[in-house]
Amino acid sequence: MIYAFQSKARSEKNNSEQFILVLELFSSGAVELFSSGAVELFSSGAVELFSSGAVELFSSGAVELFSSGAVKLFSSGAVELFSSGAVELFSSGAVKLFSSGAVELFSSGAVELFSSGAVELFSSGAVELFSSGAVELFSSGAVELFSSGAVELFSSGAVELFSSGAVELFSSGAVELFSSGAVELFSSGAVELFSSGAVELFSSGAVELFSSGAVELFNSGAVKLFSSGAVELSVRSGAVELFSSGAVEPFMPEALEPLMSKALGPFTSETLEPFLTKALGASFRSEVAEPFMFEAVEIDSSMPKLMAMPYNRSRRHQPSIFLNVSVNYLKK
Repeated sequence: MIYAFQSKARSEKNNSEQFILVLELFSSGAVELFSSGAVELFSSGAVELFSSGAVELFSSGAVELFSSGAVKLFSSGAVELFSSGAVELFSSGAVKLFSSGAVELFSSGAVELFSSGAVELFSSGAVELFSSGAVELFSSGAVELFSSGAVELFSSGAVELFSSGAVELFSSGAVELFSSGAVELFSSGAVELFSSGAVELFSSGAVELFSSGAVELFNSGAVKLFSSGAVELSVRSGAVELFSSGAVEPFMPEALEPLMSKALGPFTSETLEPFLTKALGASFRSEVAEPFMFEAVEIDSSMPKLMAMPYNRSRRHQPSIFLNVSVNYLKK
């Protein structure tokens, strides 16, 4: 490939500087890059890729990048990818990135991905990211993902993120996810997030999740969040089935209380009502509160369970929301 670039550089004098830059990139002897005959890479005439002089891309000798023959990568002519000069992307030698042959990644022409110059993305050497072949990631053309310059996302080396092959993540075109610049999300190295293959997460197109700029969400290192394979975290027509498995207690009280207190303030009807209204899509004022009833069920002497149950006199419905808290439960 180097000889081909050199030959073309000799024949096209006007492009000699660009080919010298190309020769400086992908020069690592241990890396076999773009060696698959079935892959058409960087074939779009409208896309200027990897043209920034300040960016050192794919320079690590231990990383096998984009070696899968079934993957068409970065073939969209309308997308400018990785054009920011201040961003060092994918520079970690221990990370195997995008090695799955069944995954079509970043193929949407309308999506501007990773265009922010202030964001250092995926720089951790211990994290295996997006390695699952069955997952179609970021395939939605209407979604602008990770476009905020102030957010450091997924920078923790101890976290295995999105490694499950059965999970379709972020496939909804109407959802703007993680777009808030003031929120530090998923920065804790001890938390295993979204590692369950049976969980369909954030698949609803009408839901705006984690859009608040002032809230620090899920940054506690001792909490295992959403790690249970039996939990379906979903939103269905405003009726939220949140942590619907009776055997799962995702939030330990001592970890949940400071997080909820920081986000909502004290647990009063005035502070909790807006949160539940946003989550469930219905007001909890007296005139429309009939579909929901709140009860407290003693688990033990120190931990009451707050349940928002669908209104049914037969009491045969499963609870919609479990919040294990160590504070007084919400009074009607």
